[in-house]
Amino acid sequence: MTDEESDAVRDPQVVRLEGLYSAVVADCLDKLGARHQAMAPRVRPLYPQARVAGRAVTVRCVSVDTIPSGTRTTTRASLKQSTRLRPGT
Repeated sequence: MTDEESDAVRDPQVVRLEGLYSAVVADCLDKLGARHQAMAPRVRPLYPQARVAGRAVTVRCVSVDTIPSGTRTTTRASLKQSTRLRPGT
């Protein structure tokens, strides 16, 4: 997929915002009353040219011994798959 094709299926807001400095976006959000919408300063890129743009969600993970009953099938499959993950994968 080319960059142009990937832009066509991406969120238009993300495409517009990815060209801005993160500090500008954070300042604008602050002025709109949406504070604390940026990552902590200690989160740093692996290399200076690295850039990321997109939507993010916060998840809460808790340790469990078994998958709770009543969990949706898709969630159960995701939980089972995540037990196979190892650091660095």
